[in-house]
Amino acid sequence: MRSGFYDHIKLSEVELSDLKEIVKASHAAPWIYQSIDGLHASQTATLCGVYANDSLASFAWYLQRSSIINGISYSGLSIGVVTTAPAHRNRGYAKQLILAIEDLALQKRLDFLYLAGIPGFYDKYGFKGFAPKSKLVFRKSDLPKATGTIEPLSIEDLERISKMHADYSSITSPCMIRSFYEWQDLLGPLSTTFLFNQPKVVLNNNRFPIAYFCNTPGNACMIREFVPLQDTASVINALATIANSVEYSDQEQIEIFAPAKGPVWEAAANTLGADFLCFLRPKASNMIKWLSATKLANDFHCDFILQGDIL
Repeated sequence: MRSGFYDHIKLSEVELSDLKEIVKASHAAPWIYQSIDGLHASQTATLCGVYANDSLASFAWYLQRSSIINGISYSGLSIGVVTTAPAHRNRGYAKQLILAIEDLALQKRLDFLYLAGIPGFYDKYGFKGFAPKSKLVFRKSDLPKATGTIEPLSIEDLERISKMHADYSSITSPCMIRSFYEWQDLLGPLSTTFLFNQPKVVLNNNRFPIAYFCNTPGNACMIREFVPLQDTASVINALATIANSVEYSDQEQIEIFAPAKGPVWEAAANTLGADFLCFLRPKASNMIKWLSATKLANDFHCDFILQGDIL
């Protein structure tokens, strides 16, 4: 009979079905429930949890992430889908789970834990809001006629797309590092999850990739990760191609999560015009707990995090 914390959990089909029902009943956003199959099939996202009398009382997935800021390398665990089964709530299992994940990170000598938390819950465990979320809202009427096409993103696009991500990430903070295996996962099982939902590539009229993007499950107009080439012409062409596609035919605007610098901002501020929204929720959104005894938390500043680089 299992009790206590377990790492690298693999569930049977029946157990996975039961877990999905717990997630469905526990989280209002339907895209979390719809992401569970992909997360469980992932090779880089790890399911862990606390058992009570052979029942999975509280559980979460985590991903190990690497980044560089001002030449200094950092590694941490990104935690997501933290859930406690209704029958086991208010018994301290979620606290036990978070502390066990922290112990894992300390054993690995990682620098931090990251999560997008439940309002007012994780601050009591030492998590603090540290980075804003921001987005640009473009009106279709401000966009020119599209000259590109959109196709599903595949593993054949990996070399160009990974370079596009590295170039784009280098202008944000932190500069995120995605390994080949993480990319395989994002284009494989995680492409059915909120992390990298149905990724697509935008091609110009010469069929050259100028951007890739993925949106929020169930909300095509909210683009969570939009990574273009650096030149303004490619950004505008990519935005116009997306906005004028069949998927967006009945929409008046599209939302692009993006920082207040870089090529998307330049296109919005200097050429097209857009509404800019920036928000930080210190007790809920983009929270971090610093663990390193040798690196300083104040040096790990962050302006923006791409969707596929979190959990």
